[in-house]
Amino acid sequence: TKQERTGDAKKTGEAVAILAGDVLLTLAHEHLATAGNFDPTQGYQLKAFQEFKIIFEGNTTENKTWELASGFNMVNWPYSEPQNVNLAIPPEYLQYVLIIKNNSADVFWPEYNFNGIGDFLPGQGYQIKTTQAITIPLIGSS
Repeated sequence: TKQERTGDAKKTGEAVAILAGDVLLTLAHEHLATAGNFDPTQGYQLKAFQEFKIIFEGNTTENKTWELASGFNMVNWPYSEPQNVNLAIPPEYLQYVLIIKNNSADVFWPEYNFNGIGDFLPGQGYQIKTTQAITIPLIGSS
């Protein structure tokens, strides 16, 4: 499976740094150094000095899940097709989700049955706050 992402970036240095939890990837002049494994279900922060394109290649995982700690987590939508937030998380898991926020500060707030996000988008990052550590199976299509 191949996914392409294009992003806007500002000149701030000589390399791209990608951070998620305790995993740090650096990309300098097309050389990749890593301090951990890339997890396609995690959200990543990117810092770059110019517009760039990232191409991910590899095998897809059939049963995608979010492994979440209690409190705030950063995740992404790991499927290649968008999915409505209300349909993406099985209803029995919503009791553990306090709020989900996207980059535009739109929120999904299950307690009030409010979906300001609409659809999870492929490759888009989200912040999710949970009441406890939990593994949430995701419903989507690649």
